[in-house]
Amino acid sequence: MATDMSTSQQLPCPQEKLCAVCKKYDCELSTCMRCHGIWYCSKACQTADWRIHKLLCKAYSRAIRPQVPGKRYRRIIFFHPDKSAPEIQWREYPGDADWNLMDPVYNLLNEGARGYTEHDFSFSRNSIWPMHPPGVNYNYDLQIERRKHANTEGFKPNQGVAAAVQGLGKTTPIPWNGPVIVTRKGIDEFVKHMAGGSIKMFFPGNGDVVEDITMADFRCFVEWVADYRRLQERLALDPMSMIRDDFLRALLI
Repeated sequence: MATDMSTSQQLPCPQEKLCAVCKKYDCELSTCMRCHGIWYCSKACQTADWRIHKLLCKAYSRAIRPQVPGKRYRRIIFFHPDKSAPEIQWREYPGDADWNLMDPVYNLLNEGARGYTEHDFSFSRNSIWPMHPPGVNYNYDLQIERRKHANTEGFKPNQGVAAAVQGLGKTTPIPWNGPVIVTRKGIDEFVKHMAGGSIKMFFPGNGDVVEDITMADFRCFVEWVADYRRLQERLALDPMSMIRDDFLRALLI
């Protein structure tokens, strides 16, 4: 394994300080020394994550934010339809909360494609993440975007998504064809303050701001893809479950 652990405090949010593998948080945690984008509680957990982590660790650690006056760039994960490993990309976003927040991602999905298409998958990390520890609340969403009709547009299965899920010793339960993008959306601090944390209950999407995605988020995405069918079965048995969970998340407890 090419990386070691460090006690460096370089992750962006204190509430994310939990082991990405076993989800422990009430113990001493360390980060990957190369990327500083994920927490582990032990060498054993870091080793267990390595087959997934190695796919993006080097690219993540080497990704330098563009410095362009007057422009704001955010880090996203891009699974190119014809490449076997995910990529880190920087996309320019507006400086304030905006209804057209995802336009840079949609533009990327439509590059070289057969015209515009609808897009799939937007979800709260809390509402789809039953294994996160009690008392740990993520005040942001992980958002997956792909071409809604990619499976019928002639795109081949995405090799990068398949390779990441294979790192868990599993296969993708549904086809993931064409380009796939994973982004991270938080809530604007001003909006959060003015609305007392309740704005997402009444105006879904309003007040969202794109944040830099982390390697811990990458691990969450892979686990979500591998567990997708079970999560859909949960939704079928209890259609209100994700709405109820998202309502609780909106309270920003």
